[in-house]
Amino acid sequence: MPADPCMKFACQLQDCLQKKRYQESECADVKEKLLDCCRAHLDESRVCDGFRGHLGRGQERNSESCDDSKSSSKQRKQ
Repeated sequence: MPADPCMKFACQLQDCLQKKRYQESECADVKEKLLDCCRAHLDESRVCDGFRGHLGRGQERNSESCDDSKSSSKQRKQ
């Protein structure tokens, strides 16, 4: 299965929110990068499923977690 093109942005947003104690306004730039990716890759990206209603199409699918993404990228590097 190919890597999710927007996973890195979703993980960056998750990390930012944790560091900023879930103050969304503090992570607006990171969220915008994720939304830009989702606009470009909505049909290929499972992490964008939660934005489908906002971006305009489709049904939700199961998604991988940031931890899953990190472990699969480590495997590809080996």
